[in-house]
Amino acid sequence: MTNLGEIINALGGGPAAVAIVGLGFFAWRVLNWWRQDTKEYNAALCEIQKEATESLQASTEAIRALTEMIMRRD
Repeated sequence: MTNLGEIINALGGGPAAVAIVGLGFFAWRVLNWWRQDTKEYNAALCEIQKEATESLQASTEAIRALTEMIMRRD
């Protein structure tokens, strides 16, 4: 792995190179945090979708059973 000193030297050294490396590191950390946050958000959405689907299936079964009961009475 390349160390930060080599990168700064490759950019010509000085405050601008340090700022570029610092900004790049900050952007990498923010993107990594955002990626992790997005994964957690997507996992929560999948769980909500799964629960909603299960509830809808249970409701459908209940309606089907009620419909059969009503048809038997007639």
